[in-house]
Amino acid sequence: MAGRVAGYLLVCTPVWQSIDDLARALEASRSAAAGAVKDLAAIGVLDRERAVGQRVDRVRIRIDAESGFDPSRFLEMSALVREALDMTADQSPERRRELEEMVSLGEFLAARLPALLSEWRDRQRADREMDI
Repeated sequence: MAGRVAGYLLVCTPVWQSIDDLARALEASRSAAAGAVKDLAAIGVLDRERAVGQRVDRVRIRIDAESGFDPSRFLEMSALVREALDMTADQSPERRRELEEMVSLGEFLAARLPALLSEWRDRQRADREMDI
């Protein structure tokens, strides 16, 4: 249901939708729509607002391409997996190798993301200049 809500919010007009709007558009129960909104809000992909004097929240999808470049998520994952490695000292080398690769990938991505973000911003600027 969260995927359906996110997909709908990417294309709907107006961009701000209430829970009731979402349930109606997706032919789903209000509780299913509310649960999906709660899940999506918890991972930070929705903006929520309530107009002055209104009792109804409205939500929209947060389109923030740069949020995917946040290295802290990968560093947190690596730290968590490193703790798992500490707890699996007695396990097979194959099992530990999988965890070591996860740590390595997380650290690699965290190190590379700032440069990739810079490259992406340069590309966006160049694309905008070509449109002018």
